Amino acid sequence: MLHLLESRPLIDVLSVFLAQRARSLQATLSRSPKTVPNGSSVNGGAPPKFRKVVVREVREGLEGVLEAIALTVTTARDVFRDRGHEDSSLMSRVLSFIQLDVPTQDTSLPSDLQMSTQHLLSTLPSASHFALLPTAIRSYKPFVDLSSATSSVSSEQLSLRLSEWFSKAVAELQSVAKGWFAELRTLKEVWAVRSWFDEWLEGKEVEGEERRGLAEVVDGVAHGQAVKILRTALGDLQDGFRDELQSTLLQLRDGTSEALIGTFTNICFAKGAF
Repeated sequence: MLHLLESRPLIDVLSVFLAQRARSLQATLSRSPKTVPNGSSVNGGAPPKFRKVVVREVREGLEGVLEAIALTVTTARDVFRDRGHEDSSLMSRVLSFIQLDVPTQDTSLPSDLQMSTQHLLSTLPSASHFALLPTAIRSYKPFVDLSSATSSVSSEQLSLRLSEWFSKAVAELQSVAKGWFAELRTLKEVWAVRSWFDEWLEGKEVEGEERRGLAEVVDGVAHGQAVKILRTALGDLQDGFRDELQSTLLQLRDGTSEALIGTFTNICFAKGAF
């Protein structure tokens, strides 16, 4: 519509699409997941959720963002990527169909995309005014030079715009995913989300560089949370050992040292330790 009515180059149409998708992604990032923040239950806030519910909500929140990113890049390629005359882009085929003097059934286009100029204009908010115009005006068919550079998006332009959009989206995902993974308390929970991601990624038709980019983000966040969990567990173990050692030293200072030493000596000599 922007290309037909405003003579905007298709590269601008792509930019508008990516900008809209960026706003949609921001909305998805802001509402996912619904898990209770760390420490809220300790301070008298919402009660802690069942662990399975927490894991599910983290997974669903991550899935919503990943789907938005994957859908954006794949849709942009489906619509704007031109592989040559024998496999032109979906946008080129739609524009070509609109200009046909006698529209024919095009099996390469979905039925809802086989549109005429009149059909497009009738969908506008001011469509009621369009119906009052003379037939000669209503039947006007704008000319689109499909060979013009403004009527297509080159492979280089498409790759560059998608790469820039994808990089920003992945950076935003990484910044919020750390907080989501912080809700996971055990290595089993972290591994459950990480294993789900492998299955999700396997079924997506994203390109290799994008596949690696998404995997690096999830792997990095999962690894970071796993390290925190291990450090906490080792810290608790160290605290427990220190408490036991202090208890033993107190017993030695409280006059039970002779009994402890005597018992220790008897055991050692009985077993031939000395």
